[in-house]
Amino acid sequence: PSESKERSLIVLPLANLSNDAAQEFFADGMTDELISQLMRAGSLHVFSRTTAMTFKGGNKPIAQIARELKADWVVEGAVLHDGNRVRISARLIDASAERNLWAQSYERDVRNVLELQCEVAGAIAREIRLRVAPDIQLQPTESRPVNPDAYLTYLRARYFWNKRTAEDLRRAVACFRQSIDQDPTYSPAYAGLSDAYMLLGSMGYDAMPPKEAMPLAKAAASQALLLDESSAEAHASLAHVMFAFEWTWNDAEREFKDRKSTRLNSSHVALSRMPS
Repeated sequence: PSESKERSLIVLPLANLSNDAAQEFFADGMTDELISQLMRAGSLHVFSRTTAMTFKGGNKPIAQIARELKADWVVEGAVLHDGNRVRISARLIDASAERNLWAQSYERDVRNVLELQCEVAGAIAREIRLRVAPDIQLQPTESRPVNPDAYLTYLRARYFWNKRTAEDLRRAVACFRQSIDQDPTYSPAYAGLSDAYMLLGSMGYDAMPPKEAMPLAKAAASQALLLDESSAEAHASLAHVMFAFEWTWNDAEREFKDRKSTRLNSSHVALSRMPS
């Protein structure tokens, strides 16, 4: 790729190999997580979840997708969730040459799924760096084991949240609350709950009175930060409440900046976020 333009990568939605449509939320969630991990690589533009999901379930050739987006590399793969085991298969494709650069499969206990995501993203970034882009780096990361039930419920909640209907947002609230019940120390579930209340109380949905929804959103975001001050998604959740409801723009700006700085160092992975 030319050095004059920012090099780019698209992660196509991971295929669900479980033969169970009810597990679609898991494949989508893993796609989100992988995108978020790769976004931490410097000097590399990773297309957003919104863009990636437009290709879900389609039969468009990879070469055509790459041309439309002007993407230098494409990642495609599949995920299989079977009981307490998770397996991800992925391959990295050089779009210009239409050839595979790398392919690998990984398997872990679902408790170590964050470690698995970091490992896959790190392998892809290393291959890009070694082959064609020496300046691209993936920031060092740490991951902690997660409660499997809480994590799966969290992914299901984000799946509903991303559907963006009032009914699905209410389902998301119920799932985020269930995730919190399963693991009261899991910060991302509180941040997600904040995001769901934020949308339910916004003008676009008008499903809850703002004076009722926004304090709940702020309380959930604040709890997420109490549990994990380094959580980029928690900072973003709190910033959205400050900006859209409290109109404390200086405070909101500070939280958005904290989100940007912690995004490179957080041990947690942010899923798809509201635009900032």
